[in-house]
Amino acid sequence: MKRILIILIMIGLVGNVAVFAKKISVEETQKWKDLGVSYENDSIYLKRANIFTPEEYKIWKNAGIRLNYIYLYKNLGILNPSEAKLWKEADFTLREIQELKKQNVTTVIEAKKWRKARVSTLYISQWKQLGINTPIEVKKWRDLSMSIHDAQNAINAGLDINTINQWNTLGIKELRDLLMLKNGGFANPKQYEPYKGMHFEHAIKLQQWKIKPNKLIESMSYINNIFSQNLYFSSADTFKKAYALIENECDEIEKKKLFTEVDMVTNNDKCYIFIGKMIQRLDEKSLFGKITQKGLISGMDNKYFYAEKFKGDWMEKKSNIGVIKGSGSFSYKSADGTKYVVPQGEVVFLK
Repeated sequence: MKRILIILIMIGLVGNVAVFAKKISVEETQKWKDLGVSYENDSIYLKRANIFTPEEYKIWKNAGIRLNYIYLYKNLGILNPSEAKLWKEADFTLREIQELKKQNVTTVIEAKKWRKARVSTLYISQWKQLGINTPIEVKKWRDLSMSIHDAQNAINAGLDINTINQWNTLGIKELRDLLMLKNGGFANPKQYEPYKGMHFEHAIKLQQWKIKPNKLIESMSYINNIFSQNLYFSSADTFKKAYALIENECDEIEKKKLFTEVDMVTNNDKCYIFIGKMIQRLDEKSLFGKITQKGLISGMDNKYFYAEKFKGDWMEKKSNIGVIKGSGSFSYKSADGTKYVVPQGEVVFLK
């Protein structure tokens, strides 16, 4: 006759103590022991996990789930050892699984896809609230360097992934720039395309003024602000007057160099920005009394140049900014007889 082992196990139940007794044979006791379980000491975990036989526990053990974790997996609705093994091998913590379940992500395969999309388990529901319901959709937004906040702003502005990609091909990579252009009147990328590469503020103004850009306008935009002076784009009237003066003489304005930085041998018929102080007026008067305003000017770094013609008020010792069209060089002698050769050009626009 088999000896019967009677074991009394004490289980804490939220402020109460419950006592239960179960008779197990020596043979069964050995089976538990072979599985590394002290039935007397570990019964609390077996009870919580509803594990009643060594054979049942062996399946969980072979799946790599520790005894004191089985009930935690079951509390999360994971009742199958093989499913628990998949979650464990995918390196999801119990807390992560709990969050995923709350957000209706119920399988390891789906959870892996959200992880691959670089979405924290805490933020899945926020993406879904935006109508972005799958990891593949989220990844498309994330590949555009969009946070949840960015995606929300984009969606609120009526933008989708395809439209944003179209803007990106035109060099508009930042959402704030895209929204600025859209709020400024550009309804779609195609409407903006002729203004591509211009300063956004100028593109918006030109579009509002119903002016399409060309090479000259693009160069005017590139070098509009000098020493905090807005040369052309302060208003539609200012722009139109400046453009009317410049377009008759210039196809475009050199973007990289000032007039005094260019070899005078190569400046013919090319337009440049100049900055300078009138050193000496050298006006000429024709036989018929017509006066042509001319002068010797000190540019940046005290480099001199000669304005063979200009219109407007420019008194000696006064500094000014404008556009000049090169015409080679000019030579003169100083009071001590020294000969100098400096760049020469016609001022086509004087600020």
